[in-house]
Parts: sequence; C-alpha cells; structure tokens
Amino acid sequence: MSAQPNVIGFNSDTVYSDILTFINDERFSEGTRIGYMHDIKLFFSFMNKPSIEQLTHNDLHYENKDIIRYRNFLINDKQHSNATSNRKLASLQSLYSFFKRNRYDTKHGIDTEVFQIDKLKNKSKSYGYLTPEELQAMLQLVLNQVKGYEKYCLIRLATTTSLREDTLLNLTWDNFEKNDQQNCYFVNTVEKKTDKEVSQPISVNLYNELLEIKKLGYFQRYKDNKIFHVTTKTIWEMMSTLKKELNINDKRKIVFHSFRSYGANFILETTGDLVAASNQLNHSNIQTTYQHYINKTKDVQKSAGLLLDEQIDQDAFNKLTFEEIKLLLNDTKNGLRSQLLREATRIIKIREGF
Repeated sequence: MSAQPNVIGFNSDTVYSDILTFINDERFSEGTRIGYMHDIKLFFSFMNKPSIEQLTHNDLHYENKDIIRYRNFLINDKQHSNATSNRKLASLQSLYSFFKRNRYDTKHGIDTEVFQIDKLKNKSKSYGYLTPEELQAMLQLVLNQVKGYEKYCLIRLATTTSLREDTLLNLTWDNFEKNDQQNCYFVNTVEKKTDKEVSQPISVNLYNELLEIKKLGYFQRYKDNKIFHVTTKTIWEMMSTLKKELNINDKRKIVFHSFRSYGANFILETTGDLVAASNQLNHSNIQTTYQHYINKTKDVQKSAGLLLDEQIDQDAFNKLTFEEIKLLLNDTKNGLRSQLLREATRIIKIREGF
C-alpha cells in the first residue's frame, strides 16, 4: 500500500479562512491588504458581530438599509470624507464579489450584491464645534450611561490629546510614560490613519482619573492591557444620546471627532497660535487644520470693519468698581477666561510664596 501524503492545513470551510484567502490574493500590495482588513473589521464591529475569526455564514446577511446606515456612520460619526467612505465600502464590495464567485449566494442564500450602491460625490467635510459649556455638560451626562466613567475618561483623553477614535480605543497602559521633569505623562503611540508617531502630554490628574477605570468591577474580566473597552457603535450611540439630551441639532455635525478638534480650537482661542493648534492635531499642513478643524463661525462684531471704527475708552478699567471688575472677569468665556484664570492663579501663588 502506498503511503498517503501527510498534509496539515487549516479548516478551509470557515468565513474567516475565506476572508484570509481574499486578503492574501497575490494581486494586492501589502498596503491594500492592511486597508482591506481594517475596513472589514470596522464594518462587522459596527454591526455588533463577533471578531472576524468567529464569523459564521449567518453573520453575512444584510439589506440595503444596513449598508446605508453604515455609510451614514462613516460620514457623520467617523467623519470620513465622501471619498474615504466610498473606498471603505468598495473594500466590502470586493469582499462580497469574492463571496459571489465562491457561490455564497447559492450555497448560503447571501445577497452578495448588497454593497452595490451609488457612490457619493466627492466633497470636503468640516467638523462640528463644541463650546466649553457643552463639553462640560457632556462629561456630566455621560456618567449616567452604561460604562459611564469609562466613557467620561475617553472623552477627557480625546479632548486633551486630540487622538483619533481608533487610536484611543487601541491604547494600552504601556503607551503612558511619566515625565518627572515636566510633571506630566506622555501618551506615546502611532496614529493608525497616518502611521505617524505621536507623543501628547496629559496632566498627572488625568492619568490618575484613568487609573480609576481599573477599579471598576467589570474591568477585571479584561486581560488585554487596553484602557478602553467600548466599540465604535457604542461611541456612536453615546454621541446620539448626548446630542439628544442637550438638544444639539444634527445640522451642527457634532460627532466624536469634535472632541479631537476641541483641543485645537482651545489652543487657538487661548494663544492665537495656529501653528500650535496644528501641532496639537499632529498635522503636517496648517491648511488642513484650518479647513477641517477650526471653528470658523463668523462673528461680524470681531471684523476689522467694525472693530477699527469702534470708540474705546482706554481708561475704562480705572472707572469700574471692584464688584464690576469681578463681574467682568467672571463673565468671560472660552479661551480668554482660561487665560485670565491661569494668570490669576499664577499671581496668587507668587503672593503666597509658592
């Protein structure tokens, strides 16, 4: 009797194995393979499916309305441009075309043409801007949600570091490095979208707030060393709830990405330094910062046409009473208020000998 060849392989009758076959097509470059895998994982994560390694054929059934809802998520919540959204959907369209060529439609009853939808026209999108008052209200309201404290910390870290959502969700405790000289911690990571190294400082106080997550009862079941354990869909639902509670109109385009732009706008309002705002966002091009992230709501009262013609009493401060000066200072907002409070704190410390 002739010996049979000893062939060891993996189960080739799973969805995951077929996805790997599709991804590893020799026609694709390494960059294309990475992009396809990221797009596939993002879609099934949004649809609340298990990890792609555990997908079954039953997890592949969708209708046109599901794809439209996912596309709306890419545009309105992930804040992708129309071109990027089209590309991400094209990745899934290619995957489902592969499924069709392998008779998924006849063998498993799957609509393999469900991703065949009209492309969006290319146009640039800007992000909605949050006021400091709205941010503080969101931080308080989110504590009432499931995993409220974890979401609170996620928003805090998003506004202070301006890191993108997918980068934040992949942070581990190893990404934090203490700097005793500057009395802060640095978040050292790589932005997935740009593949750029990023090092953003956060206060010791914020780092200690993050550590409190470890004390939460449900956190003990996680063994992956990650800080946050929420999905992209959970974040989308979080934002929808917060906007509804604060009566924020959808036309303002407030999304999770708005937290990323918040820090840059804060720096610009406080210092007037567009370069510093661009550095906060880790942009190589200042024009990108200005075009897509900076609040450009026009206040005509701040235009040269009115300001240069305005008659100002240069001795006005000296004519105010003490109570009027306090009222004036306490009524300031946004970056100016933060700048004045910071200077007031510095003066108090000097007076008290610190």
